[in-house]
Amino acid sequence: MRSIVESLKGRDALEIVTKKVNPKFELAAVTKAVQQSSNKAVFFESVLGSDLPVITNVYNSRQELSRFIGAKPEMFCSVWND
Repeated sequence: MRSIVESLKGRDALEIVTKKVNPKFELAAVTKAVQQSSNKAVFFESVLGSDLPVITNVYNSRQELSRFIGAKPEMFCSVWND
């Protein structure tokens, strides 16, 4: 997961939220707002009740899913099935 986060950072495809958020409503609301404005993945550094950071919207497009499995977008289905 660290390599995915670093890759997203390097491509300016990651929005980082430093403010502590409540996972019940704030986390989803922030993710939705980012999806509507830029569709970046969202990294929450501090989530109430969690010792770990949380990342959302990582595979937000066919292109990101293709990158994740190491396939060209037009070959996604055949690589995924393999």
